[in-house]
Amino acid sequence: MKKFMTIASVLAAGLLAAETLSITQPAQITPARNITADDKGVLTFKGSCASYSTKVFDFDPAKKYTVSGDFRQVAGKTPAVIFFGFQPMTAKNRDILMPNTQIIPGTDTELTADVAFGAKEIRVKDASKWRKGYRFAIHTDPSLKDLPNFGVIHSTSAAMVKEGDDWKVTFAQPIRIALKKGTRVRQHGLGGAMYPAAPAVRIGKDWKTYKGSAAGILKTHGYTYTKFPLGTAKVRMIIFVNLGQKDAVTEVKNLTLKVE
Repeated sequence: MKKFMTIASVLAAGLLAAETLSITQPAQITPARNITADDKGVLTFKGSCASYSTKVFDFDPAKKYTVSGDFRQVAGKTPAVIFFGFQPMTAKNRDILMPNTQIIPGTDTELTADVAFGAKEIRVKDASKWRKGYRFAIHTDPSLKDLPNFGVIHSTSAAMVKEGDDWKVTFAQPIRIALKKGTRVRQHGLGGAMYPAAPAVRIGKDWKTYKGSAAGILKTHGYTYTKFPLGTAKVRMIIFVNLGQKDAVTEVKNLTLKVE
């Protein structure tokens, strides 16, 4: 009898530890413009909607986070596209995106000359491993103590040329910050949030369930859909529906985020 009660207590504790967010109303999503709901909790997204759950969960690396929902397109000339998953955040509610932790290995270096605001080139000690089409971060640390790095410059590299003792890197867009000689810099990747359930998936006219999970935290640099990045302290649901499609209308039901 005592053994049975102990097992029952453990099971009960497990059930209590699980936490589920069920989204049935626009008030549970932000921003909620162009989103309505019927009396059965079916949400209708009209046009391009980039939204998040208003509820934010404290992150526990020992728990598994799962998002799930049923989607179907009910109107529109082009197939509706969804991005569905998690938005990791810092303790100060700052979104952690792929460019903040996804480094390009071997690209850490430093500026060999000042950079004026609006310039389209920089000079660095070594750009031998730099690649075209990537951003760069400032105030980096070779030990990666700067991650997540929120000093990412949103100009993409266009060309790298060795000139004398250093390298000239040109960019496709102006660099909208002034930088001092000696500032450490590093190339970082592109991308957005975590989409384990639906990374840019085209949905159909029939109901289909999309589900994805992530657990644990990466111990070093990087960004994946199944583990949370360095610096994660909070998590919320991210749901992009009909992104860039003004005429598309999508219905969503059974929208949940479960932590267990």
